Amino acid sequence: MIRAFTAVLLLTGWLISTVVQAEVRSGITVAATALREAAGAAAPVLQQLPAQSRLSILTRQGGWYQVQTSAGQQGWVALLAVRFDKSAAAKGGNLGALLESSTAVAPATGVATGVRGVSDDQLEAGGAGSQSLQELDRYAVTPGSARAFAQSGGLRSQTIAYPN
Repeated sequence: MIRAFTAVLLLTGWLISTVVQAEVRSGITVAATALREAAGAAAPVLQQLPAQSRLSILTRQGGWYQVQTSAGQQGWVALLAVRFDKSAAAKGGNLGALLESSTAVAPATGVATGVRGVSDDQLEAGGAGSQSLQELDRYAVTPGSARAFAQSGGLRSQTIAYPN
């Protein structure tokens, strides 16, 4: 009876330690990104992390991950700047990795937060360059081409009285 109780106790301890270890996930920066003091674009930058930097992901807060670098420095990086390192989970050999790999349906990997194509640094800097505005002007429709398009679709011009 004591052997069975000891075996159950040891197994429970091993399972708990495995689950705790599985909570810290490994990640890699997608592009060069800022390691910040707090979660937020206005937080001071601790250092710049180059692309392909390995990180330990500790927690998530909104669109930010609290991470620890391989040098041991902790800070926050934008969620979209990091992807999970699937090879690290496969090498782990723990129960968490085993259970994760045995799921019948792969979890969705896409995340849609914020404005795509604009980094936090670009949003902080504000203002648009004249090159960006010229690029947008390429998509503008001239009144003549709009009229021709409307006529080809059988539309006719109408005058609308606007309320005062």
